[in-house]
Amino acid sequence: MKFEQFSALMKMGQDQTFNLGTPDTAPSRDWIESAEVALGHAFPPSYLEFLARHGGGEIHGDEIFSIYGIPFDQGVGGDIVYQTKKLRSDGRIGEVDVAICVTGFGEIFVLDSTSVGDDREYEVIRIVGKEREWYAPSFVDFLLKFSAAN
Repeated sequence: MKFEQFSALMKMGQDQTFNLGTPDTAPSRDWIESAEVALGHAFPPSYLEFLARHGGGEIHGDEIFSIYGIPFDQGVGGDIVYQTKKLRSDGRIGEVDVAICVTGFGEIFVLDSTSVGDDREYEVIRIVGKEREWYAPSFVDFLLKFSAAN
């Protein structure tokens, strides 16, 4: 249901807000499993649905991290494994966090793997500097809020 809300938002702001891929750009199951192993966490269902529907892309010019399908040690840009490992090694996020977006304003949005609901969704946390604050109950809720907020 919430992805239908997101699809409706996309249609309303398609020309200026969203630059997302299609199912043709989705990573393979093998790449997804490799990314989960590399990060030490399984992806929540709504993130997997996002990958299946869009492969990746941008909202308001900020990249929503995806899986580029290249070796993770050669990753660049918005590859979720590359970005998460880089932010972890820089001390900007913890080992329990999976980075999903870094904005031009310096905000870091992460999936918090310690807050898994019965639906296997992770809460999304917004980090600015050393401050962590709750942002959304799931990845799809993050997409809805982030799309409408900017």
